[in-house]
Amino acid sequence: MVNAGITLLFVSKVSDDLNIVYNKTMKDYHSMPLNSWWHLPKTAQKAIAALVPKRSKWTLNCKRHEFDVWTFSLPQFLTYEESLCNGTEIVIDKWFERLTGEKPKTGSAMAMTVSSEPLEDHTTLIDFKRDDVDWAGSTIYRDTVLDLPIWLCPYLQILFKGKPDQIWVKFTPLG
Repeated sequence: MVNAGITLLFVSKVSDDLNIVYNKTMKDYHSMPLNSWWHLPKTAQKAIAALVPKRSKWTLNCKRHEFDVWTFSLPQFLTYEESLCNGTEIVIDKWFERLTGEKPKTGSAMAMTVSSEPLEDHTTLIDFKRDDVDWAGSTIYRDTVLDLPIWLCPYLQILFKGKPDQIWVKFTPLG
């Protein structure tokens, strides 16, 4: 019998040239790269978060990986392959298909500009709905065009230094 606290390691092919080791426990089925922001000690996370400049607009280059997950990296803030998940990947898939006329596949890429101030050429607007009671610090937004929920982890609050009531989003397919 496997002890619930035992950590199981497995390797997943995430891109054509990069293997990342994922950490998965029997207690916590949420897996993430070992070099992820979330594996840094809390003191390191707080120190780096304090260095992130307060900006109203960020552009994230997102890439779709196997298992239908979109990720972004901000290496200057020790963030690698941060997953956009829990329903957010479905919204990104739908926007990719609307903008390109093609279904997204592993390797598809889009720039996603997010802003807490109006963007003249935004693709959609997402509205804050509520805090997620199951994942401390996470939030639920709603895409006002697609009328679909978007789940955002606490990393959003690091970028915006809080939870904006509205976020304007511009998607631009890459490649």
